Amino acid sequence: MEMLVVLILTGLISTLLIQGLTHVLGLRIRFLSQLEKQTTETLQAHWFREISRSLVPDHPSGKNIFSGTEQGFQGLSFASLSGIKGVPTPVFIELVYKSGNIFLQYKETNPNALIGDETFAAWEIARWTGHGGRFSYLDRSGRWHSHWPPPIDKSNQLPEGILLEADDALGKVNWFVSPAGRREPKPTLKDFLG
Repeated sequence: MEMLVVLILTGLISTLLIQGLTHVLGLRIRFLSQLEKQTTETLQAHWFREISRSLVPDHPSGKNIFSGTEQGFQGLSFASLSGIKGVPTPVFIELVYKSGNIFLQYKETNPNALIGDETFAAWEIARWTGHGGRFSYLDRSGRWHSHWPPPIDKSNQLPEGILLEADDALGKVNWFVSPAGRREPKPTLKDFLG
């Protein structure tokens, strides 16, 4: 009889320990998946903000003057994803829609391309489930524009801010960034001498 009581107690304790361990492992799996999701979202936002924050104006006669639409923008950035940091690289960021998803796509001039060769390396920076997204550009008067440069005021080559809005199935995504550098290019000696 005593042996039966010991076996029942041992079985009960073992069952409780296994259930507790199963619960702890389930919590750990959920925690790690949330951590991975948040890390991915943070990295995606960091890439977008770093590229956009490092935009620089091109010379007025250059071919990489910043321009933007609701679907994307292009310009020169000191923070390319594959090139050398600190070297102005032509970059393109655009929203692409495929199969019910919104892709934030990044392209830059291939650093190994021959001069004049318009080949680009492309990466998917972020992906959301949905059909709507757009870029907006803030001027120095505090007005938002769907295109840059705005038709009325072309005094600054770079906007004061860039806003990305995307309608994700899990909620709205809003990423804002303000370019950190000059809004107009520095004049060169050639500009002064004519």
